[in-house]
Amino acid sequence: MTASAARQIESLRNEIRRHDRLYYVEARPEITDREYDALVEKLRQLEEKHPELVTPDSPTRRIGDEPVPELTSVTHRVPMLSIDNTYSAEDLAAWGRRVEKLLHGEGHSKEPIRWVLELKIDGVAVSLTFAHGLLELAATRGNGVVGDDITHNVRTIHGVPLRLELEKPPALVEAAWLHCLSRLPTDAERKPFEEMLAAATPEEKRSIVEDMYWSLLTSREFLFRH
Repeated sequence: MTASAARQIESLRNEIRRHDRLYYVEARPEITDREYDALVEKLRQLEEKHPELVTPDSPTRRIGDEPVPELTSVTHRVPMLSIDNTYSAEDLAAWGRRVEKLLHGEGHSKEPIRWVLELKIDGVAVSLTFAHGLLELAATRGNGVVGDDITHNVRTIHGVPLRLELEKPPALVEAAWLHCLSRLPTDAERKPFEEMLAAATPEEKRSIVEDMYWSLLTSREFLFRH
């Protein structure tokens, strides 16, 4: 009986994960919300009958919306650096010369460097760490070196996988999850927020920023980069 239940549970998990991806990532759902909820409930009932078969990456392990009173700081394995900007053609040319000097000084050929230009994407980034295929840590960018552990919150976002669908996942995988803003706020939209921050205490500022952060992060517009 246990073997049969294990097969049924795994089949349900795979089916739910497939529908999660269709809905939250590809935006082309194949079933109704009611049908989806029925699948999750069926899986939950089976896991209650067979608790030994429950795994941390099961779709039923999605955490609710309980608030986290304090966040733990974590150091990024690789710094999450920001992009600098300039409005001067001279500054841009000088930066290009520094890059060429650095690359040529490291033993690269003296051939001209070919540049690639891309549009800058505005968004909110989160660092994700997977250990042996399972989501182990999610952290904010913070100051680029140290961020906040927000694993608890990120587990509520269906667009972020709890497990990588890899046949032989490596011991450690790091990824960047980026919520892309569809547009920049107007001056009228930004002014009340700026005034609120200016008058707030440090603790109030953190609360205001976190509320805005999660309202953005839980949106369905995002880019997941492996």
